[in-house]
Amino acid sequence: MARVKICPRCGRLNPPSSSICLSDECSWDLTGIRAENLREESPVPAPETGASPDCGGQKPEPAVSRNSGPEVSPAPEPRPAPGSSLAPEIPPGKIYVRICPGCGTENRAVAKVCTACRQDIRMVPKTLADRKTGTGTADSPRPAVPENTLIAVLKSPDGTELLRIDSEHPVHVIGREHTLMEYLAGRDYTSRRHAELVVSGKRLVIRDFGKPNGTFINNVRMAAESAETLKDGDRVSLGGIWEEDWKSSLAGCFTVSYPGRS
Repeated sequence: MARVKICPRCGRLNPPSSSICLSDECSWDLTGIRAENLREESPVPAPETGASPDCGGQKPEPAVSRNSGPEVSPAPEPRPAPGSSLAPEIPPGKIYVRICPGCGTENRAVAKVCTACRQDIRMVPKTLADRKTGTGTADSPRPAVPENTLIAVLKSPDGTELLRIDSEHPVHVIGREHTLMEYLAGRDYTSRRHAELVVSGKRLVIRDFGKPNGTFINNVRMAAESAETLKDGDRVSLGGIWEEDWKSSLAGCFTVSYPGRS
């Protein structure tokens, strides 16, 4: 017995894990739709071709129970009709999309990450947009590849440039065995995979990986596995507070600079 999600708008049968109707003409939100068991009809047995020898060469009539009435199949459960208040029609030429709050890119309604800036958009509500501009639809042109843009520069406490982060490389894992591994060599309070920097629009977001020594912004410890947007001039230390004698510190330290912005 298969389980499916039945779209209340177009009636399409979708997999039970679908969050949106897979029909390109519909794309209805199935988040609140419960999966149903698709009942398969049992095959009707073929009638016997042989005649019983005790019936004079004639086929025996089927026995009829006098204690039971005719079998009645259960009535199907009612489903919302297209055009009802439970399944409002999508205007012609429209489609549901998720608009990234960081860069404004229109993404398909099923997208979890923005295709342009890689920001998490799972909590962004779906909105209607013109079908011809909806990213990833069958009849829409592909968006132009944005020009590579410098987003931020990471510097050591003495002002030495450590890393330039641009729009073509929006994600960096920071740690003793990842990005900045040479600079962080010997910083034993910093984990091998300590935190992550992600471009969000024109800013950087740092996400802590929940390591025991923690991640600090301006000497304030972040909540474990949380994320915060970094401002120009923020001082980040991995594994401990920012110390004036940073060269002998076992925590990795760097500042964030946004060129041309503050």
